[in-house]
Amino acid sequence: MSRIISGSGVQLNTDASTALNPPIVFSIEGPYYMGGVSNEVLVERVPHNMTVYSAVLLQKLVGFSGALTLQVEVSRDDGQTWSALFGQPLNLSYLMGNYSTVQSNVLVAQRDLVAGDLLRLNALNVQPGGEGFSLYLYYVDVMPSSGDSLPASTKDYVDAQIEGVVAMIPTAADGGEVV
Repeated sequence: MSRIISGSGVQLNTDASTALNPPIVFSIEGPYYMGGVSNEVLVERVPHNMTVYSAVLLQKLVGFSGALTLQVEVSRDDGQTWSALFGQPLNLSYLMGNYSTVQSNVLVAQRDLVAGDLLRLNALNVQPGGEGFSLYLYYVDVMPSSGDSLPASTKDYVDAQIEGVVAMIPTAADGGEVV
């Protein structure tokens, strides 16, 4: 039986077989455009076995042209080789406005990560004048066998949690700020 814990506005399912965890967050504050297009903007080591199933990109203050385009890559050999985590890079146009988001469920086959894998954030395109973004990778501790997928109830629960997180992100119309 599952138990729901509520804290800081986020609900976590504590059933070990379908536990939803706080997301892995890649966050850049300030004028990211100054770094330009770059591999290895940030690198994180995967702390434990997990299945990544979705990502949400939040762009804070948009630039005056172009798009913010990001890709996350995975390495299983301490950075010798890398492969894309997303089937398509995440892309946000400056026309979408401040505090806009895009969600991706288009993950390549390597969505099952093991402890010790490296995750590398690459900026494939930046918006001149853009300031701040956060990329949230959502995962569960379940690693289905090859060819299996998450049970429908787990996926439905996780999708509802992601929708709740996205709904909590202020928009320009709200005048709020993300902390």
